Amino acid sequence: MDPILQLGLTLLVLGIVVESIPSIRADHRALQQRFAGPPQQSS
Repeated sequence: MDPILQLGLTLLVLGIVVESIPSIRADHRALQQRFAGPPQQSS
């Protein structure tokens, strides 16, 4: 692959990863809070 194209693709992928980190972190925290809540009693 052309080195310039490879560099551009790498930057694009890294940008997508960096932009999605806050969303992934928020989803992870929400999931942890859902499962770490008070235990529900089933009667």
